[in-house]
Amino acid sequence: MTSRSFTQEEVDLFGRISGDLNPIHVDPLAARRMIFNRSVVHGIMLVAWVLDRQVGETARTRVSLRALKVLFAAPAPVGEKLVLETSGTWPELKFRILCHGSVVTRGEVVYRQR
Repeated sequence: MTSRSFTQEEVDLFGRISGDLNPIHVDPLAARRMIFNRSVVHGIMLVAWVLDRQVGETARTRVSLRALKVLFAAPAPVGEKLVLETSGTWPELKFRILCHGSVVTRGEVVYRQR
């Protein structure tokens, strides 16, 4: 289990790099007027965090993705502590990202060693 918070600066940078400048991510003032009432982390940014943690902790050789299945169940607010839980055995792993004990993202990853 690992945890972290994403800062608005990190989310803004990811938005510029990815081209996803949706105000729900990169404009806190506009985001306050939208459905989640605050800025939320990009979903693919959460997935990148999961993949980085799983590969960094599990594989010591080069790997590639064989399959990836993700469900974005709820928003992950910028600045809130997110907890990553993983289960399963290599190369088939499951994950959940929780915020205040509630699942915001969950999925399954199947890796292939190269």
